[in-house]
Amino acid sequence: RKSIGGLFSKGFQLIVLTGPTGSRKTDILHALRLKGEQILDLEGLANHQGSSFGYVRSTSQPTTEQFQNELYHEARAIDPSRRTWIEDESFMIGRVGCIPELYESMQKAPHVLIKPSDSERLGYLVATYGRLDTEGLKVAVDGIRKRLGDERSRSAKEAIDHGDMESAARIILPYYDKRYARSLQVKKDCIRWELDYEGLSPDDVAERLMETCEL
Repeated sequence: RKSIGGLFSKGFQLIVLTGPTGSRKTDILHALRLKGEQILDLEGLANHQGSSFGYVRSTSQPTTEQFQNELYHEARAIDPSRRTWIEDESFMIGRVGCIPELYESMQKAPHVLIKPSDSERLGYLVATYGRLDTEGLKVAVDGIRKRLGDERSRSAKEAIDHGDMESAARIILPYYDKRYARSLQVKKDCIRWELDYEGLSPDDVAERLMETCEL
């Protein structure tokens, strides 16, 4: 554990990719890797997609120890003289915990805020979650019921039962947007760049980020 923490204490040139739910941050991260950029894919290593709905898409998660060991292995290959892209995450990614020293570095690192249009976000979420297990999706709604409210939770589950994933997403998204707005307010001083990307593919966004985000 000491060697893991020590590696991240030395510091990497991190750029944190942040954006609201449905902004395709992971797809953009992978596009950056294909273009030769360095990335750390925390969600990929944790086998989790971040939100309550991440459990529906994830088959199983590693232990925190396994996750941290894999992360350490990935990080050892990083050149600290070059920038490294990483997705904005909570300390807990599903059931596994991040490495404290890395998480602390992420909170201080420059962030780039990516902003797709609302219609693109909805389209992506419907395409991503619309084909998943109906019962699993309803369990995920139940997981946020206290904050979503009984009436909206019931409406979202009815929409899921009817296969109307767009209506379900429209009901659920304001909950995540409200949470995200609060977290963004806390880290507003870290936002160094902003990119509106309506109509752009993850590959196009990656190109824009590489041109824009110079450390």
